[in-house]
Amino acid sequence: MNVGLTRHAKRDLEALAISTRGRIVKVLRNLALDPSSVDLKKLAGEEDLYRIRVGDYRAIVQLGPEADTAYVLRVDNRREAYR
Repeated sequence: MNVGLTRHAKRDLEALAISTRGRIVKVLRNLALDPSSVDLKKLAGEEDLYRIRVGDYRAIVQLGPEADTAYVLRVDNRREAYR
């Protein structure tokens, strides 16, 4: 699976502590290699948005029209991620 990051997601990652950023990048790499290995859950009320849980952080992911593409829209603390 191809995983892309939006500019906003890149900015979110750069603002995080290095240890937290490393954990999130590791999970996103796992998503690219084997999507069934990550905690990917559909967001209620959204057609193509999913979330990946990494501790207290969430990565909001949009799956592309083909099942082989995912776009990371946001990476944020769980309090802020769903706003």
